[in-house]
Amino acid sequence: MRFVTLIAVGVLAASVSGCANYYYDLIGRGEWPHEDNSLYSRLGGQQGVAAMVDGWVDAASADPRIKGQFAKVDLTRFKAVLAQWVCVNASGPCVYTGPGLIDAHTGLAISEADFNAFIDDLKKNLEAKQVSTDDQEQLLSLLQTRRGSVVQVKG
Repeated sequence: MRFVTLIAVGVLAASVSGCANYYYDLIGRGEWPHEDNSLYSRLGGQQGVAAMVDGWVDAASADPRIKGQFAKVDLTRFKAVLAQWVCVNASGPCVYTGPGLIDAHTGLAISEADFNAFIDDLKKNLEAKQVSTDDQEQLLSLLQTRRGSVVQVKG
């Protein structure tokens, strides 16, 4: 029974923290086994992804083209959820705790131009952080495949 409780607490802690490394450390197995050459690793792991997302969201929320989209957004929560999303989609060990992309963006009237500006802010951030061209293209490709779930206003 004690072991089951320990596992339940570990799984809950991993979900709350957003990173499965905690769970693996808790049960004494070291770090979460993930691909050593994953995009997540090449972006710098949890710290690299968090720094990239912080810079990206800061730039986007100050960008005159789209800053209005962020007027009522809890930027701290948005950064945390976006970092989880990037982590998971870049083959990292994180657990995504946010809503589905369609649910998260419904009613926000995000246009193609808004999406393009957000991606442009990411590109500038990746270049400033000297992320390799291949890694930039891989991350941008992940985002482009989700365009249809985010964009609500055509044109």
